[in-house]
Amino acid sequence: ADGDDNLLADGMPRFYDTAATGRPKTVGLEQCAAFRAATSDRRRAGPAGLFNTGTNFLASLIDGNCQMPRECNQYGESTLRPDEKRTINLMHEHMYPDVARADPGTDCVPSLFQVPWGKHNPHMWRDDHRNPAMSADVVERIWGAAGRGEILPVVVVKDPLTWMHSMCRTMYNANFPRNELAQCCPHPVTATPTSVMWLPGEMNITHHATLPHLWSEWYAQYFDSPRARLMVRYEDLLFRTQDTVAEICACVGGTMTEEFDRVDRAIKWGAGHGGAGLQGSGRVDALRKFASEEKRYELYTARDLDHARAAVDRRLVDAFDYGFSSSSRGVSRDAECAPDKAAYLAEQGLQEKYIDGKGLRLLPLDDESDGIIVRGLFFRNVGNPNAHPNMERAMYKAENPRLFPLKHQRGKASAPVSAEQ
Repeated sequence: ADGDDNLLADGMPRFYDTAATGRPKTVGLEQCAAFRAATSDRRRAGPAGLFNTGTNFLASLIDGNCQMPRECNQYGESTLRPDEKRTINLMHEHMYPDVARADPGTDCVPSLFQVPWGKHNPHMWRDDHRNPAMSADVVERIWGAAGRGEILPVVVVKDPLTWMHSMCRTMYNANFPRNELAQCCPHPVTATPTSVMWLPGEMNITHHATLPHLWSEWYAQYFDSPRARLMVRYEDLLFRTQDTVAEICACVGGTMTEEFDRVDRAIKWGAGHGGAGLQGSGRVDALRKFASEEKRYELYTARDLDHARAAVDRRLVDAFDYGFSSSSRGVSRDAECAPDKAAYLAEQGLQEKYIDGKGLRLLPLDDESDGIIVRGLFFRNVGNPNAHPNMERAMYKAENPRLFPLKHQRGKASAPVSAEQ
């Protein structure tokens, strides 16, 4: 088990600051002065990062602690004028009023929930507008001709070992043999060939040899970019929160608020993130979890770690102090995990069943239910001919199991969401 001896004075685990510098490992600060000189007071930070890296957490930290010129209405939708609401509607409908406010009456500029090309999308799309919420028209109407040039990407990086654990809980748009690995995911790492559909359409799919290859290839694009960007560690957002946000705020030309909000609540939105509203365990539980070296190495074998070490770009490992090797894994288990797919699915309230004309499908354990929500994903009971035909109604019933009890409701209707995601 981990103890206080493994933590530095500020709570940062020693394995994330091997030189005990006491400072965040932010990449790109040398570009900040040039970025400010080349932009106007309409500039903003735009969060980006792979799935499960804390991009919403970052957006909340910036929005709540960094005061920018031309800030928009801070008091929510109820106080907005009609013309303000029209401008807000240029942004994605799920963003306002918390993270995308615009006030044409005072020529204000909204805080950003993500970069215009989509926060999870690869850097190679930086000059495209493949995110419907931030089309070229929206960007030009809010930022003028300078458009994307006024937006500084702030990219959250997460330890590849803990990131793979997070991907095993929620895959989002990635696809790898998660259910086959069952309780052992991400072991064996060599059995995680991964494809990602960033947006609908085969042209928007990328393929990666394994999960650590996806991590490395995605972040290397931002790391190698000559254009202004910041790359911040998720672990610094957790353990060195104020120092990290201060670096971001200074880079983009803002001023820190007098009182600092660490965002100790869960901050995901929408059914795809484990349910609507502010839910989950938040930052406090994440601090305990990510301070544990034992948790970091959980389920990995020597072969897993050797493969991951060979797959990830060494420059990224060195820059963000994410070093690991099979020789340093004394706290992890030696025995290889043996997956039990049926038991794993049953714990989620699911079963695998062959349906005529549909093939092998994942269904709720309760054969009479309309469907079940597991880790933010809705599994409709296609094997039940009496299931409610309306998808929204079926999802509502799954989200409210107390109103519509199921025989085998073992999976949680809305899995708790923490700041780590």
